[in-house]
Amino acid sequence: MNRLFLAFGRKIHWWVLAMLVSYGIIWFSFHCCFLQRHQQKIKLLKEEKEQLDYDYLRLKKSPLFLSKVVQTVEEARAKVRQYTWLSDSPDPNLDFFQYISDILKKNRLVLQELRPAESEKGDTPYFAWTVRVEGNYQDMVRAVAAVEKGGRYLKITQIEITPGEKLTFNLTFLALKKLG
Repeated sequence: MNRLFLAFGRKIHWWVLAMLVSYGIIWFSFHCCFLQRHQQKIKLLKEEKEQLDYDYLRLKKSPLFLSKVVQTVEEARAKVRQYTWLSDSPDPNLDFFQYISDILKKNRLVLQELRPAESEKGDTPYFAWTVRVEGNYQDMVRAVAAVEKGGRYLKITQIEITPGEKLTFNLTFLALKKLG
């Protein structure tokens, strides 16, 4: 019986030793592969937060920073004015006529008709016009490019070409009434 107990004790001793070694390997790999990386990442994020806090406090009192903010706000206001250039106008149809007729004259095109387009919905966020123009194709391409590159937002939604003695172009324009 004593022999059996000693043999059984040696087997238990090896199993306990094997278990402790496996637990050690598991803890070492878990620590190296998982915890250590996360601890490094937490350390980097803490350093980044401290740097951002320092930069914020430094910039908060900086006149250069404040002037940059003011400049950015002014640029945003100018961009909004480009998009809503007709919304503040007392007569958007007249302003559109003046803008589009100047572009057409510069590109040697003849404005035959300008009328508000019928919208499908009653309350649309756009002003819409249908414009009939007479001229040649190259001049029309230059006029469309001038509208697209112009400082005011206009969207050309449709261009129809009618052949004849001179080409006739029917264009549909949209302009924003208001943002939002």
